[in-house]
Amino acid sequence: MRSYSAYANTIVGVKIDPKDKFFTTRTVKVGDHDHPPDIRFDAKTGAPLWREETFPLFDTDDPECGIIDIRENPIGDIEAHWPMCRSDSSWLIVGVRVGEDSQYRPFQTPWQPDPRAMQQYYKALQALLMPHGLWDPSRFGVWTLLRESY
Repeated sequence: MRSYSAYANTIVGVKIDPKDKFFTTRTVKVGDHDHPPDIRFDAKTGAPLWREETFPLFDTDDPECGIIDIRENPIGDIEAHWPMCRSDSSWLIVGVRVGEDSQYRPFQTPWQPDPRAMQQYYKALQALLMPHGLWDPSRFGVWTLLRESY
């Protein structure tokens, strides 16, 4: 006998894609040295002093590991929402979960958008995402993610 479960989240946020936008590259120090980043190799050994590493912009498993600290914002619970397993996702939504529905916890009352709250979400997400080149006002809105498992 197979089991089935489904749940949906309603999120006020911004859809971000493609997947390469989820990451950024930074130059990091190799070993213990005091050379500036413009000196790329050790003069004596020829060994590299710096390397490029890729870091996630958002990390829901450990928010402190993401480049963008989505917890530091004026409206509270901004989260990165993947539609499925992160490694398989080509997009995500960064925003505030305003509603949740599941077979175990159905909505008590429907969520109604409040224009003042929507304006706050818009401004907070714009301030959070714009410095990283991720803000696109045409991608801001109310999104619903449905997840199913068998």
